[in-house]
Amino acid sequence: MKDLLLVLLFATVAGFSSAVEPECGAEGASSSSSTKIRIGLEWFLNPDHLPLVVALRHGFFRDFGLDVELVEPKDHWEAEEEILAGRLDVAVTEPLHLAQDAAKNKPVLGFSRFLHTDG
Repeated sequence: MKDLLLVLLFATVAGFSSAVEPECGAEGASSSSSTKIRIGLEWFLNPDHLPLVVALRHGFFRDFGLDVELVEPKDHWEAEEEILAGRLDVAVTEPLHLAQDAAKNKPVLGFSRFLHTDG
């Protein structure tokens, strides 16, 4: 289980920070040099988000110069509309929604597979 968690955590951190190098010898990036990223969750905080929560609580994002905020929807939302409105930077969505949005020519880009669902 520990190995699985580490693999999930690594995949999550790598997916969100592939273009950001950690500061050598730094205990963590200062808030003035951090890149703010608001990640919209597809639903309320749940076990699917464990790698994100672990990375946030243990400072792994901060170590890569990222100031991450996990944003839970109060109700159903259209993630791409929240991103276009500037309220989110990226979002966790169901793969089906990504395909539907792309089919409607919405400006979406899938860059990492985080969840596996059948719907």
